[in-house]
Amino acid sequence: MRSKNNVKQQVISLFDLIPDYTEELARKVDLLITEEVVAKYRRIYFVATGDSYSACLAGIRIFESIASKYAVKFIPIKATDYTRYLDFTDINKNETLAIIVSVSGNGSRVVEAVKRSLKVGVDTLLITSNENSYVYNEVTMKLFMDVPDYEFHKSALKTYYASVVSLYLMAAKFSDQKNEKKALEKMLGEINHYTNLYKEKYTEYETLMSELAEKFVNAKSVTVIGDKDEEPSCRFAVSKVIELTGIHSRWDDSEEWGHINYFNNLSGLENPVFFFGNSKHKNISRIMETIEQTINIEKPAVLFADENFPFEKLNKKCKVIKLPKSENSYMQPLCSYLPMTLFAYQLSELLEEEPFRGNLVKEEDNTIVYSKVVVFGEKPNEQL
Repeated sequence: MRSKNNVKQQVISLFDLIPDYTEELARKVDLLITEEVVAKYRRIYFVATGDSYSACLAGIRIFESIASKYAVKFIPIKATDYTRYLDFTDINKNETLAIIVSVSGNGSRVVEAVKRSLKVGVDTLLITSNENSYVYNEVTMKLFMDVPDYEFHKSALKTYYASVVSLYLMAAKFSDQKNEKKALEKMLGEINHYTNLYKEKYTEYETLMSELAEKFVNAKSVTVIGDKDEEPSCRFAVSKVIELTGIHSRWDDSEEWGHINYFNNLSGLENPVFFFGNSKHKNISRIMETIEQTINIEKPAVLFADENFPFEKLNKKCKVIKLPKSENSYMQPLCSYLPMTLFAYQLSELLEEEPFRGNLVKEEDNTIVYSKVVVFGEKPNEQL
């Protein structure tokens, strides 16, 4: 019997997180990120795997946008690179912080990241939704997101949103040591307002994504293209398509896809190429060129972009999905993946596909949680 796929209900219930949940999260961040914390660290690594790494990419964009004036280096890094390849020899450990994002807190690479940080003397801040994780009590600081329970949690929609919100709120605290309360309140207001705009457009998006799912029900491949700030949403959208439908899907940026990946032989009107754009970005011309190239090789193009995007300059064959506009471009990745998540849901319903392919891997064979934990010292070749 096919498992119940209630990702649609997850999207709807995500809107219930505002304002009470986000306000409580802001209160926790306010207590955690003190003036002393902001003043201490000059190098901050954002460490994660999977969807949490996408959340880190969304978060680091906002740190770079509003919190970089104190000459702090913000570095996104995949957990494997941090735990097994990063050389700590010439890093001032006393001024370094590793923000580790993991919903479960139990992945082997996450455990390695915490243990290596402890060995080399780097402080850690864990963002998680699991107080019973292996490393919860071993880190320097922790933010327990406490995301409300919901059925079919494995698609990680609400926890992804909560992770991104957590990082946005932290960035606000890091942005202005003298007016941190005001900065935090302003960010919280932006988060709630922007999320509510998607709530208002939910019915419209549900209809549009249902139409697209019917159009592309025979797809053998789904490509998602976006640059810089849109990369996190592209990555997350790709993971939902794969998890919910099993269809081959990949993310690329507009330049690389134009060099290499458009050569693939999965052409035809049933294999869509989705684009994410933003009217405030510097790369609008390249995105529009890539859309034109896509249409010229007879692949269908769909663009998700804010209402201020110059749609009138697009090829008329490109399907347009208008996203809510925001005052700041860094706000778009907070929710821009939601319509395409609905697309993945609608497509899986039409295909009657088991989410996660019916859990192909047995629990005991799960190499995310049960991979061997290896701890290295300051140098990558210094195994402890």
